[in-house]
Amino acid sequence: VLILFVLLIIAALAWTRSLRLQIAHRTRELAGELEERNRIEEALRTSEERFRDFADASADWFWEMGPDLRFSFVSERIEEVTGVPAAYHIGKSREGIAGESAEDKKWQYMSTSGKPIYDEQGQFAGYRGTGVDITERVLALDALSSVEEHNRLILNSVADGIYGVDREGTAMFVNP
Repeated sequence: VLILFVLLIIAALAWTRSLRLQIAHRTRELAGELEERNRIEEALRTSEERFRDFADASADWFWEMGPDLRFSFVSERIEEVTGVPAAYHIGKSREGIAGESAEDKKWQYMSTSGKPIYDEQGQFAGYRGTGVDITERVLALDALSSVEEHNRLILNSVADGIYGVDREGTAMFVNP
């Protein structure tokens, strides 16, 4: 009986040692996994911070639409550009916002670009994109067009022949 008891103790000690070795090994594995996870989380934080810095430095705003083509997200920058809070756009379509009465509102020209997004099953889930105010560009082009038309009228009303050439000698304009 004593021998059996001693053998049982030796087996229990061996089993305990084996468990301790397994636990120590798994603890080292988990520590490595935790360290890797911490590195990944730090890289994600750095990436998110970089994106926020780019977004803050940009004149653009960001938006997202659901499959119903209604805004589900609009970044706060839209209020800086339009004077209209981002929350106002949520649940509305582009046409719904663009088609509203322009009374007491200044006209603004916007350019948007986006890409379709799909869920895990490949089903259309909406769009994500950016928008930028191009009002100044449009107004400058309109002003340039007006000046060009004014100059054309002047050139066409002069009886003498007038023409212009570029540095290579290519004719740029000729009055009739």
